[in-house]
Amino acid sequence: MDRRKDSNFSDRLLDLTRTLLSLEPTHGSGLRRSGPEPLISPRLITLSRGPVTRYHFSVPPVRTGSLGLQYVSQEQALLRVSKLDKNTIVLLGEGVHLVTSTARTLDDLQHQVCADRLALATELLAAGDKLLRSRPPQYRSAISRYYYCMYHSARAVVYFAHGGDDFEKHSDLPGRVPADFKDSDLWRNALKDARSHRNDADYDPYPANPQSWRAIAVHLSSNATDLLGEAQEYLKRKGCGYV
Repeated sequence: MDRRKDSNFSDRLLDLTRTLLSLEPTHGSGLRRSGPEPLISPRLITLSRGPVTRYHFSVPPVRTGSLGLQYVSQEQALLRVSKLDKNTIVLLGEGVHLVTSTARTLDDLQHQVCADRLALATELLAAGDKLLRSRPPQYRSAISRYYYCMYHSARAVVYFAHGGDDFEKHSDLPGRVPADFKDSDLWRNALKDARSHRNDADYDPYPANPQSWRAIAVHLSSNATDLLGEAQEYLKRKGCGYV
């Protein structure tokens, strides 16, 4: 099954994972809704939000999401499971494993992924600045680092807004910058231009004079700094717990 053919795949899988996490085995066959205590005890789970705050949580209650279902009996759960294809069952099992083995929700793991990608973008920005200040300046290499800073900044935003990493391709990513991102149209074009400059700098032997690349490197230095800052503010505003 190709996840890209189903725009609601991520939501459906998350809903199904959360639903099954609210079920527990019976002594007979099948599953049933748990009582006051969820399958994973809140006493065993500690969730970290940023470097300071830590609190206990329980698995979210079953809700009607994009699946349009609420499981209230083992037969309903079994019916749903009976209609899943193999790939979905494998992915569902992986989701349950991630939650139970890390004692963290899928949402929390996704939030950290976004923050870690911004941390990578920050490292790439610093690398670009170092190359720009070196003697002699390494303009071509700086252009490459600045582009990848912009790429990872945008990828974190798109991942958070979309709910998954469906648009990581360099050609797809710019068009997926969310409309509520500040100056989204400007940044879509800026990402395309930065990628073009990066390709030129990495693959073309001309212009041979290093100084010919200086203006582009300086321009991308500014753009990379600005986009990283806007990405951080966007994720904070949207409630990303680790930014």
